[in-house]
Amino acid sequence: MAKPLHVCVIVAAALKLDPRLYAMILLAGDAGLRRGEIIGLNLTDIDFKRGRITVTRNVFFKKGKPVIDKPKGGHTAGNAATPRLMAALQACRHLRGDRVLYTDGNEPLTPKLLKLWVQRVEKAALLPETGRVHIFRHTFASHLAMSGAPARAIQALCRHACLDVTMGYMHLSPESADQAVDMLIRTRAAGGVAVAGGFVPLVSPETEK
Repeated sequence: MAKPLHVCVIVAAALKLDPRLYAMILLAGDAGLRRGEIIGLNLTDIDFKRGRITVTRNVFFKKGKPVIDKPKGGHTAGNAATPRLMAALQACRHLRGDRVLYTDGNEPLTPKLLKLWVQRVEKAALLPETGRVHIFRHTFASHLAMSGAPARAIQALCRHACLDVTMGYMHLSPESADQAVDMLIRTRAAGGVAVAGGFVPLVSPETEK
């Protein structure tokens, strides 16, 4: 599994280059979209008022022709987006067509073009030019785990088909077992009222005395 990136330099480079490149990096790094999901994202998939993104399609190419499919795993989710991602998407709003991202020639993205966009950002950031947008998705999942987000929440946000994939990131979770017990203690001390990220008590406060 790819190691998480220090994304500050990548994000800063993309921001200086082009609003579309900035939005592309954040779609993967702040929302966990896959390559085909970035290519297939429509403006109508973005709720600018509520700050949410719904992933409804994955676009892949077969013999040079775009094929629209469901997202990997068949999941559709309307997830909250970070403020900077919403600002980036707002800056990309246009009347060119349905898609969020287009080239200077008003053409929709392809995997080859997306790779070139990533390489352009990597070059500006003085990093190896891999062209791999998927590593930003891995970074998104890794940072969620490092922040202490629950596995089920990470699974939902990343749209993993099974929890086993998500669990590959959970070794990054900081002292997750100790934090879980601490949250359980604080939840019970509060009379069963869940603390932030806490657990529902297994027994009621009345019976645990």
